[in-house]
Amino acid sequence: MPTASEVARTEAHRWLDLAGNWMAERARDIWELRPPTEKHVVVFFDPRADLQKRTERWSHDLTGLDLSSLALFAAGLAEAESVGWASDARDVATRAYEDRRFLLSDRVLHWAVPWLGAVEREFRTHQDTARTDREFMLQLAEEMRLAPEIEGTEGLILDGHDSLGPTAAHSNLDLWTSSLWSGDLVLNEHRSPVERYEEAAERWDAMASTYPGSAQLWRDLSRRAVGTVALVRV
Repeated sequence: MPTASEVARTEAHRWLDLAGNWMAERARDIWELRPPTEKHVVVFFDPRADLQKRTERWSHDLTGLDLSSLALFAAGLAEAESVGWASDARDVATRAYEDRRFLLSDRVLHWAVPWLGAVEREFRTHQDTARTDREFMLQLAEEMRLAPEIEGTEGLILDGHDSLGPTAAHSNLDLWTSSLWSGDLVLNEHRSPVERYEEAAERWDAMASTYPGSAQLWRDLSRRAVGTVALVRV
């Protein structure tokens, strides 16, 4: 049975693989449509200040805000955990694990999984890689229990918010539907808006049932998609 150090090192290598897969040089066609960054996927939120605080604690130079750069940071944290366990520096190992867990839950999972899902659906040339990397993150979320579904959010989430952020639709409908906060993300797809969001709601509900460790995120996206259906039907 692998040791904790070996498990963390294996994860570090997996993050490095993922980082290489989505560099601009490797996926230029997708980058030109929708770069893999939280800012470009969510649209209404810029994570720069938050990420700077997280990386400063480890003296890590974040080369960008894209998925590859965040994966490199996650790989560094996993390697730090591995070394910590191997050298009996338990405080370092535990801190590296917790910081990686919060990085994945707060700054990666909620937008990177939908982005990879859109790539998988819309780009045959990247389909297998996107599916593999999406599954890797979803399985990590299962192991870490990053966002299990909760009954009742009173006192846990601000009014007018869900696990993703503010729920009120932007007054500019085109801008709203360009954001993942509307309940779906597309890169290069042409369908009727109603069909798009109805299908998205079903997809998120299915994902929530399959991956209970991150179900709250996908249930909230489903609810957002249902809400957007009403908007685009007007």
